[in-house]
Formats: sequence, structure tokens, C-alpha cells
Amino acid sequence: AIREALIEHSTEFAGRPDFVSFQAVSGGNSMTFSSYSKQWKMHRKIAQSTLRAFSSANSQTKRAFEGHVVAEATELVGIFHSLSAEGRYFNPGHALTVAAANVICALCFGKRYGHEDEEFKTLLGRVEKFGETVGAGSLVDVMPWLRSFPNPVRTIFLDFLDLNRQYFDFIQSKVVADRETFNPEVTRGMSDAIIGVIEAEGNTGLTEAHTDSTVSDLI
Repeated sequence: AIREALIEHSTEFAGRPDFVSFQAVSGGNSMTFSSYSKQWKMHRKIAQSTLRAFSSANSQTKRAFEGHVVAEATELVGIFHSLSAEGRYFNPGHALTVAAANVICALCFGKRYGHEDEEFKTLLGRVEKFGETVGAGSLVDVMPWLRSFPNPVRTIFLDFLDLNRQYFDFIQSKVVADRETFNPEVTRGMSDAIIGVIEAEGNTGLTEAHTDSTVSDLI
């Protein structure tokens, strides 16, 4: 039965459920949370090929990205050294999360943040809250009528919508800034690379909104 479903009828079983919470992610154009379609296949193909080209095929961007990773790793070693001074033990979880997030920001926008940067800390807080909310599941997805009247589940769902708007507005503002200063001769980060493929080249069936959502999904 599994083989029949996943191989013989792979297309029918390839999609995601049409949950209302999924529609709120990345401005409603999320590659991660949208269902299987020809447009989704094109979106995934472009994102995958752009990521590969940016990280390994282009020597200029590869060197720049490696520089960001080395800088982040160096700072992480310094933080671990400080936290473990005089034989103290510590939980490395937060420092590792910050380091990973900063590498992704460097990948997307061509710059890394100071660990105490207020904008960066706000972004991290929203990503962490998003993970907690999605991980807990949403009763609204299986009982959508709960949105129709005041109740605790509806309140949580509205908070989730607000969180997604705040997070996506932040990402979108960064992509818009990159779009306004876009130079096809200089690739500063994945944001530029995706703008170059989806918007500058055209003929993909995707729009500016898909650029914003792709960067959002990466982070």
C-alpha cells in the first residue's frame, strides 16, 4: 500500500494539506508550506539551483560566504572560551542558534550581524516563537470553525498570524532594499541571486512575491 501510494500515485500524495496556518507563512507563497504543483516544482528548482550556484559554482560568492562562516566560527569559539572560563560548564544551545542564524543571514543578505544587534535579536525571537507555534500544532487547521467566535484557540491563532506578518514584513523590507540597489554584476547574497533569476531573467512564471517568500523560507 505504501509503495502504491508513494510511487505509483506519487503526484496525488506529494502535496501538503491545505491548512489555514500554512497560508499565513511567507506571505502565502511559501515554497516549504505550499502544495505540489507545476509552479511549486519551478519554484523549488530555481531555489535549489540558485543556492547551489551561489554556494559552490561562483568563486566570488563562495569566498565571501566562506569568510562569513569563518568569522562566525571564530566568534563562537571566543564565546565558548569565555563561557567555560575557570572550568565552568554551560549550555551551548543559544550560542549555536545565534551562529547558525547569522550564517543564514549572511547567505541571504551578504552581511552578518553583531550578536547584540537589536534588529538581529528581534528576528531571532520571531523565528524561535514561530518554531514553538508550528511545533505545537494548530487546532484551527483541523477545526477551522474555531476562527468564527472568541475562544482561546482563536486567540493563539491570531497571535500566530500577527507573528508571521511581523516576521515577513522584516524579511520583505530587506529584499525590497536589495531590489532597489540590485546590480546584476555584483551578487551580495542569495537575495540578489534570486532576484536575478526570478525577476531579472523572467519567463519562470514566478513573481516578486516568490522572491520574498524564498528568502523567508531559507531563514
